[in-house]
Amino acid sequence: MTREQVLKETVEFYNLGNRAIQGDNCYYITNCGNKCAVGRLLTDKECHRIENFSITGIGDFYASEFEEYLPEKVAELGQEFLGKLQELHDWANNWTETGISKEGIEVANNIIKRFKLELPEFKMEL
Repeated sequence: MTREQVLKETVEFYNLGNRAIQGDNCYYITNCGNKCAVGRLLTDKECHRIENFSITGIGDFYASEFEEYLPEKVAELGQEFLGKLQELHDWANNWTETGISKEGIEVANNIIKRFKLELPEFKMEL
């Protein structure tokens, strides 16, 4: 899966109600089966394995040993990209009840620019 595919699917999939958030915390997989942006790229077993490693939240994506916990197909996307993707997921102001917010569109478009993705910029649907 390419970075473009992952970002596009993330933008299209999430809303305020289906993110992997419990209380104020994000999880790779929740008790009810919701997965975070990176969790959606992993099997349930892989999510639980990373949950056991995780001690720093979003900082996981910048820890050198984090990549060891990812399958190769996910690690190839790059830790920085995965961190930015996860930030898009984690921040509640990026989402509305029905999908991505104006702020979320801006964050997604910044990811496109930062990683020079071959993807048209996202726009708010009216």
